[in-house]
Amino acid sequence: MARGEVIRIRNEFYIRSSSARVDVRTRVLKQGDMFAVFDRFGDVETFGSGELGLYYQDTRFLSRLTLKLGKDRPLLLSSTVREDNAVLAVDATNPDVWRDSEIVVPRGTIHVFRSKILWDKACHERLRIHNYG
Repeated sequence: MARGEVIRIRNEFYIRSSSARVDVRTRVLKQGDMFAVFDRFGDVETFGSGELGLYYQDTRFLSRLTLKLGKDRPLLLSSTVREDNAVLAVDATNPDVWRDSEIVVPRGTIHVFRSKILWDKACHERLRIHNYG
């Protein structure tokens, strides 16, 4: 079955969702001589214009960091940076997890909360995972 394919389950139509679309909007954190540019997922990917990363004194020290659930990226629910650019908060959920031709974990079963801060010349991340299954 192809991603994005429309299928029918017990008289209901369902659009298979296994990944999120590419989004070029960024989230920026700043603390002292350090700043970080993330995508809305809180990741540092290599696509686009290449500005994503973790920088200290204008030198990039991190050029790739991606959170995945199994083989897939989580589906973004929301993300925001606090007004003072100190905290990035990201809410996400799992895509459909398929085994053979069956959904074994429906999308939205697992909630992932990520928070990131820059402090003491380092980027700190906290993950909180809740299983609603």
